[in-house]
Amino acid sequence: MTQRLNYNTLDVFTTKLFTGNQLGLIHVSTGTTLTQEQKQRIAKEFNYSESVFLYERRADSAPATYDAQIFLPTAEIPFAGHPTIGTAVWIFENLEKNRDEITINLKAGPVPIKYDRALGTATAAIPHNVRVHSEQIPWNRVVECQPGLASATTPLSGSSIPLVSIVSGVNFALVDLTAQPDLLANVVITKDDIAKAEDLDEGWQDGLLGNVSYYIKPDQGDGIIRIRKRMMAINLEDPATGAACSALAAYLALQKGGKGERYKFEIEQGVEMGRPSMIFVDVVLKEDGKSVEMVELKGQAVEVMSGSIRIC
Repeated sequence: MTQRLNYNTLDVFTTKLFTGNQLGLIHVSTGTTLTQEQKQRIAKEFNYSESVFLYERRADSAPATYDAQIFLPTAEIPFAGHPTIGTAVWIFENLEKNRDEITINLKAGPVPIKYDRALGTATAAIPHNVRVHSEQIPWNRVVECQPGLASATTPLSGSSIPLVSIVSGVNFALVDLTAQPDLLANVVITKDDIAKAEDLDEGWQDGLLGNVSYYIKPDQGDGIIRIRKRMMAINLEDPATGAACSALAAYLALQKGGKGERYKFEIEQGVEMGRPSMIFVDVVLKEDGKSVEMVELKGQAVEVMSGSIRIC
């Protein structure tokens, strides 16, 4: 007997078709059982940077609360930004047209999300356990992986690269090119990641390892920190990475410090690969000024395709 699942695809962190980051959204109805292997195979079939399995809301579940799982083509991950925002926008536009608040339960924890219908913007208070790892990556290893950065001058040469996790299992090396922003164009996809699992602190050595290269744009005097970035992982470039933007924003906010300070970030990504995206992140520090109280990830999405996929 043929069995099918309905799906939609969305472009996330954009309102323009065929830009932003692609997302596969697979709908799992009540009574349908999928093995982990089946879900992984479906995610590999879509072959987007991430796909989401969105489960039909159970009759006994809390109102406006949905369960979801996020998969790379190669593994399940506890959290990712563009799947969270894309899934939320789809729910608000199709299942919760009379609400402006929902919760999506991910492996990393429950994610409360608000929706501004006038702007079409979802704001997620994302789960976070920000960790700046004790080891840093020596610059010579960055150049080995990215020869196009060999011409970087001080303070890049001889410096080291921080490793930051937004949650356990979602980890990024942050390469600051602000001193020479033109070098961002020299970053390429390579088979060698800058960071290695063994570089991470004990107990954190699993999950996604991404390479983020970025520069901070000139200050416009309005309190917004504007950034242009690229992100490579799993031998691919990602056009919009909410988790990486959240990790980068949290790290930069912690470097600035300040008791209870709120920092606003506007991050542009995907330009070099022809899929421009815009990601917004707010980071609020705790009263000690040395740890993160809240991370809010904001963005838009547009539906592109719909259909069904055979699972047997």
